[in-house]
Amino acid sequence: AILSYDSRSGNVTVTSAKEPGKAIVISRTDAGVTACDENGKVLFTSEKNGDGSVTVYNAEHEAVRTFSSLTVEQERQGLLD
Repeated sequence: AILSYDSRSGNVTVTSAKEPGKAIVISRTDAGVTACDENGKVLFTSEKNGDGSVTVYNAEHEAVRTFSSLTVEQERQGLLD
């Protein structure tokens, strides 16, 4: 995968090395992040919950997974180490 960062928008674009025409754009929102295809169609969103957990929603805004606050913190620390 090829990652690129747009400092003006803060978006990260992920492009497949095998399929360069299929990019995913990851953008921050007030509540979490949104992943869209190259045409702007929402694929997934994530939202931070009041207890520190994070829920991931599909394009129809149906919850597909929730990560506990402990898991979120462990993953955050893993990235910072």
